[in-house]
Amino acid sequence: MSVRILILNIILIFTLNACKNSQPSSSTETLPPAPTETVIMHEEGGNPELKQIKKRWFIMMHGGDEALWKQSEFQNRLNNYNAWLKVRTTQRGGDEIFANNTIKGKWLERGSSNNAGNVMIADFDPDEEVIYAIGAGGPLFKAELFADEWVMVNDKVQFSTQFLNIIKLDNGTKRLVSAIGGTPYFSDDGGIVWKPSTGVIPPTDGTIHRSKLTKDNHIFILAKKSYWEPYHLYASFDNGETYQSIKTLVSHESGKFDLGYNPHSNTLYLIEKVDDNKANIYSYIPKSKKLEIVQSNSPIAFKNGRANLQAMTVRDSIFFYSYNNDKKFYISKDLGATWKEHAFLPDAPWDMGIYVCPSNPKFMFLGAVDAFRSTNGGTQWSRINHWWQYYGDIYTQLHADMMRIQEFYKSDGTPFILNCNHGGIYYSEDYGATHINIGLRGLNVSQYYDVRTDPHDPYFIYAGSQDQGQQRGGIYGDEISELEQNVSGDYGHIVFTGNGEHLWSVYPGGSIGFYSKPKFEQSPIAGYEIDSKNETVWIPPIIPGPNPSEDVVLAAGGSVNKNSFGSHIIRLQYQGDTIQAEDLPFDFSISGGQISTMAIDRFDSNNGMSLLPMVIFIYLRTEAVSLPGPPPMFQAHIIFTVLAFYHLLLKKNVIYLSGNGYSLSPVYRSDDGGKTFKSISTGMPPTMAFKLAANEDESLIFAATEAGPYVYVKAQKRWYRLTGSNTPDQTYWSVEYVPEIKTARFSTYGRGVWDFVITEVLTSTKEQSMTSTDDIKIAPNPVSHQFKVTGTLIQPNAPYSIINSAGQTLASGRLHRDQPIDVQQLKSGTYFIRIEFKNTQKTLKFVKL
Repeated sequence: MSVRILILNIILIFTLNACKNSQPSSSTETLPPAPTETVIMHEEGGNPELKQIKKRWFIMMHGGDEALWKQSEFQNRLNNYNAWLKVRTTQRGGDEIFANNTIKGKWLERGSSNNAGNVMIADFDPDEEVIYAIGAGGPLFKAELFADEWVMVNDKVQFSTQFLNIIKLDNGTKRLVSAIGGTPYFSDDGGIVWKPSTGVIPPTDGTIHRSKLTKDNHIFILAKKSYWEPYHLYASFDNGETYQSIKTLVSHESGKFDLGYNPHSNTLYLIEKVDDNKANIYSYIPKSKKLEIVQSNSPIAFKNGRANLQAMTVRDSIFFYSYNNDKKFYISKDLGATWKEHAFLPDAPWDMGIYVCPSNPKFMFLGAVDAFRSTNGGTQWSRINHWWQYYGDIYTQLHADMMRIQEFYKSDGTPFILNCNHGGIYYSEDYGATHINIGLRGLNVSQYYDVRTDPHDPYFIYAGSQDQGQQRGGIYGDEISELEQNVSGDYGHIVFTGNGEHLWSVYPGGSIGFYSKPKFEQSPIAGYEIDSKNETVWIPPIIPGPNPSEDVVLAAGGSVNKNSFGSHIIRLQYQGDTIQAEDLPFDFSISGGQISTMAIDRFDSNNGMSLLPMVIFIYLRTEAVSLPGPPPMFQAHIIFTVLAFYHLLLKKNVIYLSGNGYSLSPVYRSDDGGKTFKSISTGMPPTMAFKLAANEDESLIFAATEAGPYVYVKAQKRWYRLTGSNTPDQTYWSVEYVPEIKTARFSTYGRGVWDFVITEVLTSTKEQSMTSTDDIKIAPNPVSHQFKVTGTLIQPNAPYSIINSAGQTLASGRLHRDQPIDVQQLKSGTYFIRIEFKNTQKTLKFVKL
């Protein structure tokens, strides 16, 4: 029996009450155009409130800190990595067998090859003159200095974005040291095989906050076991093989500690915040392998800011440098006994703080949204460039959001600077006076929230990214493609209206843009911003309206009334060069939560167009809530706090939910319209299932999860890991199925877009049916004008619907003997005809020429 399924993705969230009351904010101000036509939007980094909302959003999705989801994912990734080690070959890609010998297919990396995403940390091997770098999603890349292209070293595991060093051993071997899931690891074969270090308390959801490597290859890290556990200062004296704790700190809060290192004296310092106006400063004594107090109650006023410390020898004296949240820059020349206010900073530094160049301490850098430099020891500061200038000159202007700035030395001793930011990595050999973007080719670390295929071209995609804006481009052939960034910022959900001709996309905080010619327009021609008292999640979901020919979308959350505390579905329609907005009547704020996902029930008797919304519930208690009125799907007493943004078609009353599977199941199914649900998670580990998509006959369901790509074989009633020889270990954020090319298209949050192309189905994937409809055919197929439907089970006046690949009903009618169905009005592409029987349906694919 062939069925059509509506797949709803539900992210199950248990979170803190503070999240309930947080209100998204956004900034969609368009700055003066850059020399190119790229439209520039404010970046998230320039809005601290938006940054915190995003952080809370991630915590909400994963069930809060108590869910220990990081430990679950660490174990998932470790299992995947160990499985890969057993079968790893030098060959990557090509046809492979998956799902218990059920599917043959191949993975293709699609891009972007030219829009490098967030690079967090880098180190340099002066002997080989090779840079190693880790992206925000944890993949490890390398490139020769001034090489044309980067090379992926290892993306089979996610490495720490705070810890990466290259150590030259006594035998000449180059050892890489980093961490995986909060545990230190090391590699002696260039980064392919990694071995765990010993001595660090095995983490649950812990992290590494800081790391320092001394001249004698001693490694120091600040790490903790779990969120509420105190930090430890660990040290390794054998090149990263073993560690020992040399101090247990007094707090679990990372902002209360920092490590400073003076390369001239080879001295490590620890600063520990006592209160808003005092800090203790320690130095490490190599002989005793202990910390010794340098200054108790040093009068440095961090106030409510982070503890921070830089140390350097200047004219034979040791200088300490620090700053506070008031942007006051201090210098101490007596090891912290006294501090003198030295300058007022041009911006509040981000986590990277202030960096003092060892080769010449008068040169300093400050990292925030923009980078600043000082050429006179911090007395005066100048902006290197405004973040928006990047879009006029990507080759020499820094991208926004500084992650790390550090000095290195070439083999001949010449110093240079590497600047890691949200747009890749830059090189400077004149202390930041000029920069060269060295991450333009092959540094494929793009972070995508959503990737959608053009309804009329299966090889043209649109992508909503973190940091690198909304992108688009063709992905023809098997090569990794370049994508064009037409507008900057962060973008999430993308949907099509107007029979697939027009595009809508969402910017954080609820700014929604409309494109009438999405392949060509550089910016939305109209926009609407949700601005009310009770808005939805960081990037609110949108879906197309019920009529595919109309330019209508439904947006989740808030109200058109900025003073309203209601939580409505907002109907947006592009008409007359503007977007008209109205609240739909039902107020979901009665749930105590926020709307997270919506779907159209196309089996409804009212022309198949009734709306079935889902709602976020945010609790401090573990009990379910039912809504007293519509919608019908939430009469079930199931503890779902939901955040989702994907839908397809459904067999009547069949609903699939996916989401937070750490304390519950990642995927559920209902056969009674949402009254009851059952788990269908056999084969899938505890993880977050973000999105689902099904193939043509829904015999295969693909899942984009925190633990990687998965496929559900309905005939076997189980999930299988879909990881191939070349697929990265990443968070797979979205998936859609493109029937024209039999491809499941995934987006990852750190390694770009990946296609899984089905080349052959080796065994049956369909569920067994009591009534066979296998003899029902349509001919001709492909069709230019008309086709007929034939088969022994076809009943007179059987209802049918014609549906596009987005799940929208374009036409409907009833079958009559020997009467063809006219499809001349359809544009060229792939479509489906769904035929209703007494107890079942049959869905057939056809191609309109």
